[in-house]
Amino acid sequence: MLRHLAFVFSILFGVASVSPENLRADSEPCSDYRYSQHFEDRTGSSSIISNMFGSDDSIKAQLRSMLEAAGLALKQMKPPTDLCPVHCQARPSPQLEFAATPRKFLSRYSDQPRCDQHFEKTSILPIVFKGEVFSSFQDLSKSFSSVARGSGEMGEKLYEQCDGSCSPRYRIYVTPQPGGLFLSHLEVVCGPARDKSTSEYRLSTAITWGCEDPSN
Repeated sequence: MLRHLAFVFSILFGVASVSPENLRADSEPCSDYRYSQHFEDRTGSSSIISNMFGSDDSIKAQLRSMLEAAGLALKQMKPPTDLCPVHCQARPSPQLEFAATPRKFLSRYSDQPRCDQHFEKTSILPIVFKGEVFSSFQDLSKSFSSVARGSGEMGEKLYEQCDGSCSPRYRIYVTPQPGGLFLSHLEVVCGPARDKSTSEYRLSTAITWGCEDPSN
């Protein structure tokens, strides 16, 4: 009876309280709270020769250079305040993000229905390669270049899922680890065929802070 009266009183006078457990249950997942700060845009070449030899204009060389620049800038940046709600905590390390997207796409080609289907699917559930640890951005860029060429186990897996004329769009999430190491998480969206009359890709980097559930 007293509990019932207390509930009615809270509704009438607007002083209802919410327990931490209910707040947690009704809130968005902690991983949904993110703040991304765009850092840099460049152009890179997907030419096999350029990437094999690490030419300055290659995606391989630009990936290393852009991540190094973002990593240095990160040391001067302060994380955003009040990003995480009360039921979440800030992740111990921000992430560096690198994205590579073809500059031009074909408008008509035989594999278009297949590529459109891949694009619809992987835009929601990207092809993921995660959990690789590297000691330098140079090693990371070498690994990425190998995957993008279809080499090794990961490269073969990528082009089994992004087959035909369809073209990958890449996004790499890099989390600094203790001891100067870097944890890499690669996501690929498979979509429309790129126009191979140009080897240019749009490249960008960003720095992202996020939240996590303290109970995990």
